[in-house]
Amino acid sequence: SYVYYVFAISTQALFIFFNSKHLRYLLDEVNSYWLINLGERIIYPALAITTLLFQRSLLRLWEHNARLDKFILGLLAAFGVVVLLTFLPNEKTFQYPFIALLILLIPVVFYTNIDAIRRGNVTAIVHLAAVGVFLTGVIITMLLQLWPAFPNNQFTNGAYNLGIIAQEL
Repeated sequence: SYVYYVFAISTQALFIFFNSKHLRYLLDEVNSYWLINLGERIIYPALAITTLLFQRSLLRLWEHNARLDKFILGLLAAFGVVVLLTFLPNEKTFQYPFIALLILLIPVVFYTNIDAIRRGNVTAIVHLAAVGVFLTGVIITMLLQLWPAFPNNQFTNGAYNLGIIAQEL
């Protein structure tokens, strides 16, 4: 599960790198905008995939809750389809399914941890606290982007980054 954790943290770092447009700045003279756009698109489902793989491995879902594990595997496959959709030129083609899957994923992540805690898994308590802070940042970022009336301030703009930092502490 630690390998999956490294993948998840690396994907989160890449997300911050892509989201801050650093790659565009570095490769400005190369004229590889298609590749940059693809990287910026793929990082979203990759973040969900690596986080799910880590959680599945850490909580050993296949041993303790086979039905929930099958559901997680289905979500992983669906996010894999979203990765394929990132290759299409219209950005909305992958954004809508991604957002729908993300809205489904967030309660599932909380539930898998609560289910593991109910079974006596002490690791799930720590993981729930960490992933809860991270997902709070994700939720605030989604609300900021999807709901025009959501407060736009320094805290809400940096909620995702604060969630990542707090998660890793």
